[in-house]
Amino acid sequence: MVRLWGSDELELLGHLCNYNVTPKIIRWRLYYKGVLWCPGWLPFRGEALTRSRSDVVGQTVKDFITKVHNSGYIKEDEARKWLKN
Repeated sequence: MVRLWGSDELELLGHLCNYNVTPKIIRWRLYYKGVLWCPGWLPFRGEALTRSRSDVVGQTVKDFITKVHNSGYIKEDEARKWLKN
């Protein structure tokens, strides 16, 4: 049960960011919700909801990078490095 939840830090574009993963039951199916934020850098939050525990952090990072790029804070080539992985 402990592995269902998780939180940690990661470096993203030279900034220290935090993320949380929490399980959710939706229509009797297990999902994982990821939330990523970078205190002191930008006001955006990356979020994802997926069935895969191993993929939720990656999807959350992609959502964060997409929001940051669409707002003009990073260039397309910087975003592309993160979005293609």
